[in-house]
Amino acid sequence: MTDNKIGLIGIGKMGYGIGLSLINRGCELYVLGNKNREGIDKLLAIKAKEIDNISQMIAECKTIILSLPSSAEVDDVLFGLKGIEEGGNEGGNYDGLIIDTATGDPTLSRMILEKLSFLGFKYVDAPVTRGPKEATEGRLNTILGGEDSTKTKANEIVSMYSEFIIPKQGTGSAHKLKLLNNALSISVVAISAEIFAAADKLNIGLESLRNLVKHGGVNNGLLQSLFKWGLDGNKESLDFSISNAEKDLRYFERLCIEDGYETFIVKSVHQLFKESTDAGLGKLTLPNIINVAR
Repeated sequence: MTDNKIGLIGIGKMGYGIGLSLINRGCELYVLGNKNREGIDKLLAIKAKEIDNISQMIAECKTIILSLPSSAEVDDVLFGLKGIEEGGNEGGNYDGLIIDTATGDPTLSRMILEKLSFLGFKYVDAPVTRGPKEATEGRLNTILGGEDSTKTKANEIVSMYSEFIIPKQGTGSAHKLKLLNNALSISVVAISAEIFAAADKLNIGLESLRNLVKHGGVNNGLLQSLFKWGLDGNKESLDFSISNAEKDLRYFERLCIEDGYETFIVKSVHQLFKESTDAGLGKLTLPNIINVAR
């Protein structure tokens, strides 16, 4: 194994961008296939190598990056029927690193660390912000958790696809910060959707509201993306699914409850996204919650 060999599991929109950035920076990329072939086939066309299982990936790569939707998928991929136990080394002699980019559950992160440590792997929670476009450009933001002894190597890898890296101390700390960030952002989207719906009902055009907002203190990129979706037909704005938003709010609520803190506003926002997901709207992008509010 050599340090420039990196494994990547989860080749969706974000995973494809991360993989492209790694290849562009001279890494020898190994990918694990899934049902959606679009991203994988693009990476294979530019020198990535496909493997059949995690055991093969472990044999080739000292670093494996996971770009998966949630901690549930991370746990299943690592410890399921074809999981990492086959390639690990009970007792801790294997010098492998797992970088988890999911927006995950901090409690599960610590459990994953314990199981990986037993098999000889190191682990960092390294969730990202920004979107697929920035991923292809190597301009993601990464929040890097984990222990100091592990973060030095992880930082070198993460910097290949990140513009900014925000360090946090301890496993699960990065996931906590990411959940705070997402709960804030998703709540802003929810209240904005309700205001947009009210503007329609009150016969105040969205264009008038946009013109006022852009000259005031409440103006920000998130709001302008919603206006672009609602007024300009930019359907690529906020390319993040309603079901992912529901998952993040669920994790955030659980985190707060475990710490003895009950949310009120976020609980209401979560209910909106849960009902939308249950109604079959989960695959739609985040701005579609505007239509739900109407």
